Amino acid sequence: MSGKSPPPIITQFGPAASVALAVVIAHALGLSDSWWAGISAFVVMQENLWASFYRGFLRIAGSAVGAAIAFVAGPALGPFPLIFVPFMGLVTWVGLIGAVVYSHGYAWVLAVVTFVMVMCEAIGPNHDFGHFAQERVINVVVGTSACILIAALIEIVLRRRHDLSRKSNQPQQQTQIDTREAIVHALPGGLVIALLAGPASLWQLDAVTQGMVTTIAVLVVPLDHRSGLPRFLVIDRMYQRIAGCLLAGAVAFLLFPLIEDKPILCQVALFAGVLAGTIAQTRFPTRRYAAMQFVIAFIMVFVQDKGWTVDEQQAFGRLAGVLVGIATLYLLYAAVQRFVPKPN
Repeated sequence: MSGKSPPPIITQFGPAASVALAVVIAHALGLSDSWWAGISAFVVMQENLWASFYRGFLRIAGSAVGAAIAFVAGPALGPFPLIFVPFMGLVTWVGLIGAVVYSHGYAWVLAVVTFVMVMCEAIGPNHDFGHFAQERVINVVVGTSACILIAALIEIVLRRRHDLSRKSNQPQQQTQIDTREAIVHALPGGLVIALLAGPASLWQLDAVTQGMVTTIAVLVVPLDHRSGLPRFLVIDRMYQRIAGCLLAGAVAFLLFPLIEDKPILCQVALFAGVLAGTIAQTRFPTRRYAAMQFVIAFIMVFVQDKGWTVDEQQAFGRLAGVLVGIATLYLLYAAVQRFVPKPN
């Protein structure tokens, strides 16, 4: 869009409506892990229709690639922890380097995230591993489709009332990044994934997966120093992610007894929670990441596998996994920053 910023409706009500619609569709289709559809709908929504479509395309493409790699490698390596663990760390390391160095970095991020999620499922008792990998991608498609539909409807309404340019933002050309710096920056991510993959492969700890996803998300920061030194950005993200997740957990656990097995009330609460977090993103720009993590964590613990039956233990496990991931990353990130020579 040129010149004008769009009215706040697309950035405030759009994500909440997209999440609500995505969850309804996922439930109607009987999908497991419908929270992933809700999260996809939330994070794909951008300032205009084209930007949302572009981000959604990258999310679907990256998820499909990550799921395909894990689908091939998971069953072959799952029974062999001594190979499975370093392989997880290596692929994550390479994927994080790609996410901060190359264009279409968001697709790289989703490829790594989906790879980790599906690989972790390969070491569990899941007898329908292929179906899990497929559903993971379908949830992304559902969430992205819901987002695009809502974004299109909002843009149609806005065009009737505002002189909005039809020329949308094109992806900005990425500043050249020092590959050596990216290698060092991504190293803690690979180490954390390998470290957490060990317990996951031995004891099949599902919550550890959230710690792995947290590690990947926190490390994806600009390396060209546009917003500050990368190490300070990473540490700030850790604190804001913890704050957002803890607040979301507290709110969700207060709501569980009041709305369990009441679909309409659950949808209203879900919409209100996402809307509150989205408004906070625009009202408190310095805490934008914390507000975004509040929404993501709220969806993650509030929307569970199927329907509106609440499993508080599962919700608590997901939050605990996030905290474990941040704590592990903090220690290893500090160690790498201290002992690994930085590029000149």
